[in-house]
Amino acid sequence: MLQPKTKEGADAVHNLRQIVSQIHSPYNDGYMSAHYKRELFILKHLIDQMYQNAPIFTTEKEWEQELLVDKLKK
Repeated sequence: MLQPKTKEGADAVHNLRQIVSQIHSPYNDGYMSAHYKRELFILKHLIDQMYQNAPIFTTEKEWEQELLVDKLKK
């Protein structure tokens, strides 16, 4: 599994995993689980927007290859 290499990236992944944990928690009712899933949906949208507005780097093709290899390993 690909992992971020910065503290900020690792913190973001940790926070996202906490949200996903709340979505699947048997202690939450459907209303609360839906609330957390909506949060995840909003964050996904914001990340997509931020990524589209980021500068383009020459190494991005390597990132795509790395992601493809990671997917194929699963």
